[in-house]
Amino acid sequence: SLAATAIEFFPQQRLMFALTTLLFAVIYGLIGVLIGPSLGRVGGVYVMFLLPFIDVSSQSAMLNPAPPSWAQFFPGYGPGRVVLDAREG
Repeated sequence: SLAATAIEFFPQQRLMFALTTLLFAVIYGLIGVLIGPSLGRVGGVYVMFLLPFIDVSSQSAMLNPAPPSWAQFFPGYGPGRVVLDAREG
């Protein structure tokens, strides 16, 4: 995802952007490891498509200037704030 993003997106702090993107991947990878066995393969896949999508899209600067108050309860809220700071410099 970083290679695809690097084609058109140039954050001010590239290393911080890359590290927080990696942190998103680790967080949701660990959640997937926990959810997968309890929901089964198909159910785990559906949840792991839906949960990150809601998390990342609720924090998108293109959709909302500020994330809604409920977004802070998602695991990607902290890294999402850092990604936006890395983007702006």
